Amino acid sequence: MLHAKHLVLYLAVLVSAQVGTTSATAQEAVVPCAVETSSSGFYAEPLLKFELPPFRILYAVAGTHAVIDTTDLNSNGIPDYVENVARQADFMRRALNSLGFRDPLESSRYRAAKYIDISVRDIGASNGIAYDEPAVYPNVPIKTNNCALLISISRSLAVFPGTWAVVGHELFHLYQNSYSMFKASWFMEGTARWSEYAIRSGFANTVSTTPLPSSAQAMQTNVYSQSYPMAFWDRLIQQVDASPDNVIDLPASLTGATYVDGTPIMKDTYLKGAPFIQSLLQGLESESNVLTALNSWPTYRWQETDQKDVIHDPRILKVIQRAVRNTGVSNAEINGFLAIP
Repeated sequence: MLHAKHLVLYLAVLVSAQVGTTSATAQEAVVPCAVETSSSGFYAEPLLKFELPPFRILYAVAGTHAVIDTTDLNSNGIPDYVENVARQADFMRRALNSLGFRDPLESSRYRAAKYIDISVRDIGASNGIAYDEPAVYPNVPIKTNNCALLISISRSLAVFPGTWAVVGHELFHLYQNSYSMFKASWFMEGTARWSEYAIRSGFANTVSTTPLPSSAQAMQTNVYSQSYPMAFWDRLIQQVDASPDNVIDLPASLTGATYVDGTPIMKDTYLKGAPFIQSLLQGLESESNVLTALNSWPTYRWQETDQKDVIHDPRILKVIQRAVRNTGVSNAEINGFLAIP
């Protein structure tokens, strides 16, 4: 519960976050990059680099982090594995930007970054990792002392690219992080999995027949406590996006994009819910600004425990409910979901 003075501040910050966005953006300070003077940037062995701006793919062909599959079908001296990582990242960025999402490099949080560096390396059992703070590595010459956002992709994904969308998934995390500080897994992983369908076949993880939650207890059991509550996200997106053909309109340069071997990156033109997810991220950005002011937290410098605190779950739900209301969709199931306190 908010105290009276906090309620007044909350309303004032909420209004300022939602009104006059253009002027506010123009006055936002660029957040400087961290300088990692003690780090070798994950690598001990010499690095190679493949660039597809703003992406720089860092990799090795010998040593602990060497790329396993060094096939080079187009004989350009770059392992296809590395080049396909770049191609999937480039496709996903251009697709998301075309759909109206703000490029992370254009956000106030990440505007100091010039590149998005993707390290292809040994990351154990993980397929991919996205990092939320940009950095400069002065002791890694190949990074040219430039500020960059960071992603790691496994050097040993089986039959990559195949049906993999992990590069796009991790890139979407950078989009999420550029909008808000909330890092609840049920939101972060659920919507990142949604983004994979810009690449993968179909428009959703499943055609969910599980009704939306209609109580706080159901949200806790079926959504908040899950890392990938896809039955919830798939059902919600199916409810708010009634487009009958599920087709998204992208330029031919994207729909015709291919991997090195000529196979299409975009498996079909189906995707639901892009305007809704965009609206949700914008709402969470405003809510992040509100909490930053209320708690006198440094801008974009929340503690990791605060970013992941379950206390924010009901607040994130309220933002989702506002985004749903803005779609104008109304039926018994939606109304039950919107009634959750």
